[in-house]
Amino acid sequence: DAYLANGGLAFAGQYRSALNAYFVFLRAGNLPSDYEALDLAALRTYLETLQRVGLFDVVLGAQAGFFADYLAFLRGGGNPDGFAGLNANIFAGYSAQLAAFYDYLNRGGLPSGYEDLTQAQIAAFVAALEAQGATGLFLDDLAGFYTQYAAYLATGANPDLFTGLPALNFPAFASALNAYAAFLAGGGLPASYTAAQLEVLADYLGAIQNAGRASELLGANASLLGAFFAHVAAGGTPNLFAGLPLYEGYVTALNAYYAFLAGGGLPSGYTALTAAQIQQYLAALGAAGGIGLQLGDLAEFYTAYFAFISGGGNPSQFAGLPLYDT
Repeated sequence: DAYLANGGLAFAGQYRSALNAYFVFLRAGNLPSDYEALDLAALRTYLETLQRVGLFDVVLGAQAGFFADYLAFLRGGGNPDGFAGLNANIFAGYSAQLAAFYDYLNRGGLPSGYEDLTQAQIAAFVAALEAQGATGLFLDDLAGFYTQYAAYLATGANPDLFTGLPALNFPAFASALNAYAAFLAGGGLPASYTAAQLEVLADYLGAIQNAGRASELLGANASLLGAFFAHVAAGGTPNLFAGLPLYEGYVTALNAYYAFLAGGGLPSGYTALTAAQIQQYLAALGAAGGIGLQLGDLAEFYTAYFAFISGGGNPSQFAGLPLYDT
């Protein structure tokens, strides 16, 4: 002791190294009784010696508070494995609480209805376990679920809509998808939708389809949504999906315009649409997969017409107008 107190830091360094290794072992969620690198009695002697010679804080640094509480617990007759400050015991508490939450979910409960833990606490528990690589040790078969659930919570999304819940919230999934379909039906473009990310909506649709409930929950929207997300999954640009209701409206308008022309009318006499609108519609349809895909028998006419007006031609002077064919 006299040697240590008078600068025998070689011994202090030995103690620091041994106690740091012990601390790392405990921090990972292990119990003192499982430590084999050094006898626990020797480790306690190191702690008592450092405290007695006044080098406790100097040698142990940031670990000093933990070891001071641990030593006091041992001096009071506590079982080394029973110290409440051990990660093993803290993590075991987390594990029990997370298991109870999962049991609640497994019985059909929604995260928002759980009262024993907040979602922030759940995320913090999982983060603490992950930080020490202890999710597998303490969560067993639930480790994968909680890893994905915590990552989902970190996005700020609604926990009730997590597609990995053991009892899926199909009505909520359908509500989100039907709202998206209504947005598209109103002429909206996918890039303008802000209520939910397309990746999340695709997960909802996949869950509903896998359960065989698309027709039941999505009704007439099932076909549109199925085709749209298949287009996106194949790498297609969302705004260029040819089946968007917006484009169907364009087709209807262009069919009406052609009917007017086929009756002998000139573009300059058409009042339902401006020449600029017609050009805009044709440009959008062309970008969405080709005019031929949406306009059928009128594709040849509109392809030539679009090229003519895009080049600055006067619509009424287009040689291919039905009026000039008679």
